[in-house]
Amino acid sequence: MNVVFISPQFPDTYWNWCDRLRRNGATVLGIGDTPYDNLTQEVKASLNEYYWVPSLEDYDQVFRAVAFFSWKYGKIDWIESQNEYWLAQDARLRDDFHVTTGAGSAQMAQWQSKAEMKPLYAAAGTRSAPSRPRSDTPCSPSPSAAWARAAPARSSTRQP
Repeated sequence: MNVVFISPQFPDTYWNWCDRLRRNGATVLGIGDTPYDNLTQEVKASLNEYYWVPSLEDYDQVFRAVAFFSWKYGKIDWIESQNEYWLAQDARLRDDFHVTTGAGSAQMAQWQSKAEMKPLYAAAGTRSAPSRPRSDTPCSPSPSAAWARAAPARSSTRQP
């Protein structure tokens, strides 16, 4: 099983995921924005191979790294980061490399939309706040907002 793990070096405990995967027979391939020589020994030991990219924000660089691993090791079975920040990128990579484990971009869009999540909560029997109907009229300011506009400016110095 070939697992691509995005950013195994951050947070500094995430190498544990890679270590356990590798101990259980997976080929663990890391992609990160920390130069290899700056990785801790634990991170290095937890990976079969590491591909450095100058920026994980640059999708093209990360795509090329996954493509290299796919060429060298064969079909990629998992792409994961365990990091909320990279979830959308993980999903896009899964779509682009036909990785069927984990959420794709369409599923991720649903999970990240509050309106789309409501039916999921309802199906699971979890209560959520009721929806409020939208109107075309602007909301009236709260009483505290009106008070703040009407209140005279206050000085931060005290008088005796």
